[in-house]
Amino acid sequence: MIAGLPADQRARLAAALGNVASKNILMVLTSCDKLGDSGKQTGWYLPECAHPYAAFKAAGFNMTFASPKGGLAPVDEGSVDASKEDKGCMDFHTGEETKKLIANTVALKDVKSDGFDAVFLVGGFGTMWDFPDDADVQRLCAEIYDKGGIVSAVCHGPVGLINVKLKDGSLLIKDKDVTAFTNAEEDAVSCREIVPYTCEDKMKALGANFSDGGVFQANVKVAGRLITGQNPPSADPCAKAVVKALTGKKEILMVLTSHDKLGDSGKQTGWYLPECAHPYAVFKAAGFNMTFASTKGGLSPVDEGSVDASKEDKGCMDFNTGEETKKLIANTLAVKDVKSDGFDAIFLVGGFGTMWDFPDNVDVQRLCAEIYDKGGIVSAVCHGPVGLLNVKLADGSLLVKGKEVTAFTNAEEDAVSCRDIVPYTCEDKFKEIGATFSDGGVFQANVKVADRLITGQNPPSAEPTAQAVVKALS
Repeated sequence: MIAGLPADQRARLAAALGNVASKNILMVLTSCDKLGDSGKQTGWYLPECAHPYAAFKAAGFNMTFASPKGGLAPVDEGSVDASKEDKGCMDFHTGEETKKLIANTVALKDVKSDGFDAVFLVGGFGTMWDFPDDADVQRLCAEIYDKGGIVSAVCHGPVGLINVKLKDGSLLIKDKDVTAFTNAEEDAVSCREIVPYTCEDKMKALGANFSDGGVFQANVKVAGRLITGQNPPSADPCAKAVVKALTGKKEILMVLTSHDKLGDSGKQTGWYLPECAHPYAVFKAAGFNMTFASTKGGLSPVDEGSVDASKEDKGCMDFNTGEETKKLIANTLAVKDVKSDGFDAIFLVGGFGTMWDFPDNVDVQRLCAEIYDKGGIVSAVCHGPVGLLNVKLADGSLLVKGKEVTAFTNAEEDAVSCRDIVPYTCEDKFKEIGATFSDGGVFQANVKVADRLITGQNPPSAEPTAQAVVKALS
């Protein structure tokens, strides 16, 4: 690994690879394979290494794997069995390159902090016995943090932070927002009586602000350059928070409909292809990270008519047939499982399907309100803005009231003979609740920017709406 080389060799190699700006991450795994006195096997937890590895690799980061003892770091065999349906975990577990990394970890005593931009403490029950009192875990975390780097950990991994003292003598975690495997989660897996103490109890005792996001719910806390994740589902978003902190990349939540029936017309519908494909291309070109979600999760239905109508649009066809984008659409997250933390913007993709599942979805409302209240951008195009109708902010006010907005117009509903099919029109409803509605002309591009609320009128508005989001975030 490049980070383990002397500085001059590292610089020359990076330059030769054209990768001078690449970041270097120290991945630290446990060397302990015994679950206390229970007689059970343990180690590091597979998804808490495999998912961050994938996120860091996708970001182009270099990784060095280390452990307290060096050599083979033991995986928790139960985590392998529990992850059999997770392709990313199985690829990591069986891949020749990754097996070598795990079999040949560097002993922490031999690792210098120079050159590392971040340290990531991989979770697993084994960490409870060898991380907290390891002088080199403490040294590396303190040195990397004191030099301006990121210190991060997930699940039981944050236990390695409890004794970390910075050069000013203060505890790293004192008075900071942190999370880790909770007391309730220890109870859920019947381990509270086995571990020497719980992460939650110890962190609270040391003066940290401990966050419990719910049993096995993804939860990530970013306290400046200290980033912690609560449990296995938090491993991927925790790593992505590290990527964001190191690269400055913006995170966009793309929300699509799960509804595929056009009212009682007997026709198929869904999300409208150019209203997703064009913003995707704009955000990707800007270097943004995107997470795809839908009201139900899983495969989100594209409006088949929009595919046929976009056959001459290469960007749309590339999106519709590309392997990467097909996976994104086939594996959307359910909005109920999405936390707003870490997202800089939300983009509600249009399509007639949204008229039936966006307006009354409490999680669409929650995500829009939370992202906006935290200073983020709320954006939507065509029929997508219908999801904003019932969004209430922390002060109780409607998000759109008194603001200039746009969406698919009455004239455009008439043009496609759908005014009598939809439950109501976007235009009528926005005017009714006190928004200032803008009609830019039938199928003419029209984007309205009302501070951090950005809406587009129709399919031709999708690309300029996304460009307005990029401009607002830049």
